[in-house]
Amino acid sequence: MPQWGAGNTRAIEARMRKKLDKDKKQKELEEKKLEEYWRDDDKKVQAKIQRKMEAENKRQQKLDRKKELKALYGEEEKSIKSNKESKSTNKKVTQSEILQKLIEEKKKQLQEEKKKKENLNVHEMELEDNINHIHRNEQNNYDEYIYGKKEINKYILYIYYII
Repeated sequence: MPQWGAGNTRAIEARMRKKLDKDKKQKELEEKKLEEYWRDDDKKVQAKIQRKMEAENKRQQKLDRKKELKALYGEEEKSIKSNKESKSTNKKVTQSEILQKLIEEKKKQLQEEKKKKENLNVHEMELEDNINHIHRNEQNNYDEYIYGKKEINKYILYIYYII
């Protein structure tokens, strides 16, 4: 025998939605009860937390003010520089400014010369010849001299005997 369907599908879906809503509300109530149970009502602790939050807010406000003032200062400096640049087309130079420039140039030259001298001092010292090499070369020269005399003597003897 065929089985009849479970019923009206729309009605079943509506019941399921109502059940889910009811379960959701029940869960929210349980969470609220837990929060209420674990809530800390100590006035001292609440005051301490409040003071910390106020201190943090003050610190943040100070930082914000500093950033704002820094930005304003930068803008003001830029405007001052741009005003000075436009006015500096016909600027007179005083003797003190000329002297200051000359003094600065002289200081730079002295520093450059000092650097050059430091670099030259390292390279001025010449390397000495190795004494062992000198003795070896002298010995080789002496040996060649003696060897050359022996060869001459041999030739003389050879010629003497031939004649």
